[in-house]
Amino acid sequence: MMPAHRLPRRLWPLALAAALANLLPLSASAAVEGGERHSGHPEWMVPGLIDLESDLETVRDEGMTGVMVLYTTAGCSYCARFEKLSLKDPTLQAKLRQHFVPIGLEIFDDVIMTGPDGEDRSIKEFAEEHGAGMAPTLLFFDANGERVLRAVGYQ
Repeated sequence: MMPAHRLPRRLWPLALAAALANLLPLSASAAVEGGERHSGHPEWMVPGLIDLESDLETVRDEGMTGVMVLYTTAGCSYCARFEKLSLKDPTLQAKLRQHFVPIGLEIFDDVIMTGPDGEDRSIKEFAEEHGAGMAPTLLFFDANGERVLRAVGYQ
């Protein structure tokens, strides 16, 4: 894993804000007791085929910072709360969309994707490679395809 200090210093606040948005004052039991269940990703996230190599070309061509991958799973109450309380924030959405190609993936999906290295593998294998063993997990990749930040879980 590449050290976080390789992310341009001026973008640390943005990446940290997105990754640390999960620290909102919400107890774990509130998410479970609330009965909310994750059923998809925000509509502003990139849908369709998963080709991170192509997404990184877009990042470089448009002068963006990188790619943000949000791993969730169906029925995950913590994922639902994260999306509802953090990713619905219009300011955060705008910053993420301005600087990153945002992608939502199902952590246990066997669908084949293309990684930043141009190699094909299942979405599930990509998650394992990057330590996304639980949902939600946020991964940030720089314009060169190096992972610069990983945030696991939601509180």
